Amino acid sequence: MSSLKDIGQELKEARLGRGVTLEEAAKATHLSPKHLVDLEEGLEEHLPEAFYVKSFIRKYANFLGLPGDELAESYWKERPSLQPAPPPAEYSYWWLFPILASLVLLLAIGIAWQNSHREAVIPAESPSPATHVLPSPSPATKSTVQPSPGPATVQPSPSPATVLPTSLNGATPSVSSTSSLAFPLATDSRKPISLAIETTEACWVVIVADGVTVQKGTVPAGQKLRFKAERSLKLRLGNAGGAWITYDGDYLGALGGKGEVVERTFD
Repeated sequence: MSSLKDIGQELKEARLGRGVTLEEAAKATHLSPKHLVDLEEGLEEHLPEAFYVKSFIRKYANFLGLPGDELAESYWKERPSLQPAPPPAEYSYWWLFPILASLVLLLAIGIAWQNSHREAVIPAESPSPATHVLPSPSPATKSTVQPSPGPATVQPSPSPATVLPTSLNGATPSVSSTSSLAFPLATDSRKPISLAIETTEACWVVIVADGVTVQKGTVPAGQKLRFKAERSLKLRLGNAGGAWITYDGDYLGALGGKGEVVERTFD
């Protein structure tokens, strides 16, 4: 395991060895020159939360041709108590899905029970006259019957199975199977997505999580916001250079320049 000072020294030596200036590195990694200096000098007290420092190390090391993931994990293992808490759930609506699924299941069970009860009761009712009266042969039919009639000359009476019972109001009830009422419940095993925003300047921020606007307005400098969604997050920034973005633990930095309006959808 390595301390931040050891990692910073390795980053500094790699940058100087490649002949890269701080300004060039800042432009390529979307990190501020001040943060790059703090990283190289190991000044952890001047840097943001350890969660962001880990992302800074990975991005800076990868740019310099160093193993970014290895250095980031080496730094992270030294501070297990500083691992970030899960994003706040005040803007997420995932908890509604189990409730809606339960309601749909209860509705399906209720409809299936009603249909099965109706099918059990209706046959017990006295059949209408049309269901039990057998057709009697007309006189004309009798005169045409041969003295020794064979079964082939007699028209078969309708099978009882072809007669559908009628309800009291004359309507024929549906004979659909109750198994067709078991609706499949949609499940979504995708991992929820998260988005963290840290403002370095006042910035107009609009967040739409799963089609619901959960944030709209100007956020002052120095604020840290986190959002979570099941399917998609739509981001709109009025000052893209004044906000650092981290998506699912991957630090993206500023998505644009100062005063630039940027829209991005994460799903």
